[in-house]
Amino acid sequence: MLSALREVDCNTVWLQYVGYGFDPRAGCPTWLPQALAQWKLQSRHNRLVVMFHETWASAKPWQKTFWQARSQKKCARQLLELADTAATSNGACLRDLLCLGRKQEIEIIPLGCNFELPDLRPKNYRQLLIFGKAASRAYAIGCHGQLLKQLAQSRLIEEVVLSGESRGSQSDKEIALLKGAGTNFKISTCHNFPHDQVPDKVLDCGLALMCTQSSTLLKSSSFHLAAAAGQVALAVDKGDPGPPLTSGKNFLSYSPQDIQPVIHALQDRDLLCGISENVSGLAASNFNWKAIAWKWFQLLTTH
Repeated sequence: MLSALREVDCNTVWLQYVGYGFDPRAGCPTWLPQALAQWKLQSRHNRLVVMFHETWASAKPWQKTFWQARSQKKCARQLLELADTAATSNGACLRDLLCLGRKQEIEIIPLGCNFELPDLRPKNYRQLLIFGKAASRAYAIGCHGQLLKQLAQSRLIEEVVLSGESRGSQSDKEIALLKGAGTNFKISTCHNFPHDQVPDKVLDCGLALMCTQSSTLLKSSSFHLAAAAGQVALAVDKGDPGPPLTSGKNFLSYSPQDIQPVIHALQDRDLLCGISENVSGLAASNFNWKAIAWKWFQLLTTH
């Protein structure tokens, strides 16, 4: 890496850091802060900008990931100390980074939607989208099992749309999981579509089930699709996602131990329409790539 940086005669390194907990090597690249520290010493003009998309994993002591967290945290701390400018994509990572004691400001700069969508259309709030890769969809069904059961019993949902990447018969597992949760929804599938041809069935959904918890919504591609489409995202409550998102205004979050408040919210069509309008407005003003590029421009030219 040092040889490559010398070859291109680069004075600024812009690093997107992803400390995935499930990989003991890629999740904790101890060589990286050491190499960047050497690079910064080569010239007083050398500058490091770090976007922390992930920090470190949390887990129970009986899980392997738990024992990797200490090294991952050390790696993140070293990169944060080296960084001339630091940002993150979500509130959960920001809280992690603030615990490391950095005094300089760390800004939240979210991601955006990677799909080109037509103009907003009326939403069907009895239609629920589960979007993402196959493993993420299955995880979402498992996380929200009790909610899905309640939605079926209260007849608030008529149809579930499974959508995103799929290979072979992966949807069979998700359909089995939905039926195993005690639901009797009509189930449709819309998979592997181009970024500029999002199916009408996906766009018609008024609700979207998140595999990502509330605190990390800003880095979720599933959430950004839902936001751009004006859908009401449903997430397990694990804390504030950070500005500009607010639960109850831009999405709905709930505790699996207390499902009734979100069931009541889903019966309030005026509330759902308001959330839809609010989040689509945010997607247009804050979560589009031009706005995100402008935030980066401001950050890089003022620090």
